Amino acid sequence: MLWWIITTLVMLFYGVSVTKAVGLLKWPRGIQLFNYIDPESWKYNYPICNRYRQSPIDLNPDYFRYVVDSPALKWIGYDDVPDNITIFNNGHTLELSGFWPAPSIPFITGGPLRGEYLFTQLHFHWGEDNTVGSEHTTDGSSYPLEMHMVHWKRTYGSFNEALRHPDGLAVIGLFFEIDEDPERVAPLNMIFDHIGDVREANKKVNVMPFPLTVLDVIGRQFSFMSYMGSLTTPPCLESVIWILSNFVSPVSTSQMVELRKLRLRNNDRRNYRPIQPRNDRKIFFYLNNNGEPKKKQKCEARD
Repeated sequence: MLWWIITTLVMLFYGVSVTKAVGLLKWPRGIQLFNYIDPESWKYNYPICNRYRQSPIDLNPDYFRYVVDSPALKWIGYDDVPDNITIFNNGHTLELSGFWPAPSIPFITGGPLRGEYLFTQLHFHWGEDNTVGSEHTTDGSSYPLEMHMVHWKRTYGSFNEALRHPDGLAVIGLFFEIDEDPERVAPLNMIFDHIGDVREANKKVNVMPFPLTVLDVIGRQFSFMSYMGSLTTPPCLESVIWILSNFVSPVSTSQMVELRKLRLRNNDRRNYRPIQPRNDRKIFFYLNNNGEPKKKQKCEARD
């Protein structure tokens, strides 16, 4: 009964059917009935996908508003090893989640965020070849891979409740470009070495736990872009504060080949949503004054 009451409340709040609300409550661990063959059709089953504040968008420097004197984005607890880590092919992406005791769940704060946002999972978006794949673009340019780290606002008490609020989620987006240096791309192998264990949709595997800071960019200070947007998959809820790193991480050609061997639902060969209208939304560029990582950055700040 409690489940039905919660579902009905979500349905009334978002103006969607009970069926859609059930799919909403199961995100991100459930499997939604959508595909990437025709993303434009999502709006017929999920009307929110056709609203004003949709993601992804093109991060065009012509529309940046620069922020200099802002609290730094802080990463708390990401160097703590969780009790377990699960890698999951949910049929739409490769997802990593972990379990930390309640007081030790990693969280982010600062920058554009008002409050603490707890980590829940990370996942990837890619294309059929290395010329496309990222969901967001920078001044019209795509990357072969984009990683999303999903967080929910602690004060809302739960992930499902956070979905109901325009500032409920904070998603950090990290771009990757091709780099054939084995040492530079090695951190991704902590995840990609297990792709063979989850080749089929709905397969999952528990792996030896490791701190998320093994992925080199996590925990660093970097310049970033931020705007108010949505989930990039149905039901496309407009509850996300996006934080897109200006720092570009490395991934190898062979790692991308391995990732594309994942069998997704509907025989999808890509899992990125097309660019959505900006609709005059503000894009804030937060300049890092604490030492930018000494690595290539593709989306440079403009005066």
